Amino acid sequence: MAALLPGFTQAHLKRLAEGRDPGRCLGTMATVQLALHGALVAALAAVWTVQGLFRSAELALVFLFMLAAQIATNFADIFLKVFIAREWTVPYSAILLAARAARLLSVVLVLLWAPSVTLVAATFSVEGVLSALGAALVLAIRYDISLHAPTRESFREYWTFARPFLVTTPLALFQDSIDRVLVGRWAGLAAAGYYQVARALWEALSSGGRRPRSPRVLLRRSRQAPLPHGPPRPGLLGLRRSGDRAGLR
Repeated sequence: MAALLPGFTQAHLKRLAEGRDPGRCLGTMATVQLALHGALVAALAAVWTVQGLFRSAELALVFLFMLAAQIATNFADIFLKVFIAREWTVPYSAILLAARAARLLSVVLVLLWAPSVTLVAATFSVEGVLSALGAALVLAIRYDISLHAPTRESFREYWTFARPFLVTTPLALFQDSIDRVLVGRWAGLAAAGYYQVARALWEALSSGGRRPRSPRVLLRRSRQAPLPHGPPRPGLLGLRRSGDRAGLR
C-alpha cells in the first residue's frame, strides 16, 4: 500500500487540477483507498491471528489507534485535495486549523482527566475524522460537490498514472531511510537521533527558499511550454529582425 498510495494521490490531484468532474474523482479515490486499506487490515488481521504482533494489550491498542488515525488522515486528504486543486485556500486552512485545534484540546483534556498513552494515541484520530467530515460538508453545502460512482475509465486513468510509482516509491523510501539505519547501526541510537534532527533542519532550510506553486499553474505552464526543438517564437524573430535592420542602417 505504501508503494501504491503516493501514485494514486498524485493522480487524484492531477485529475482535479485538470478540471475533471470532482465528484467522480472523489468516488474513484475513495474506492481506491477502501481497497488498499481493506487489504492492509486483512493482512494485519491474518498475521495477528497466526502469531501475535504485540506482547502487551496496551501496545496493541496504541498501534490500532495510530493506524486508525493514519487511515482517517488519508481519507481526509481525498476531500482536501479538491481545495488545493481549485485554490480554495481560506476554507482549506480553516478546516485544518479547526481540526488541529480540536485534537490539541482533546489531548489537553486527556492529560488533565486521565493521563494515559493509550488515550493520547486515541486523540490522533480526531484530526483526521474532523478534517474529513468538515471538508466533505463544505464541498457539499458550499460548492455542491459530492461523491459520484467511479467508472472503469476513471480507474484506468488513475492506475496508468500510479503504476510507475510501484518502482520509484520503494526506491525513494530506501534512499531516504538507509542513511539513518546505517548511522544507528554503527554510531548508536543517540547519534541517530542527533542525525535525524540535523537532517530535518537541513531539509527545512533547503526547502525554505522554494516558492510553492499551484497545481493549476504548473499544469498550465506544462501545456504552454514550447517543444525543445520546435520553431522559434515570433517575439524572438521580431527582435532578431529589428536588430538586423538596425545593423543595416
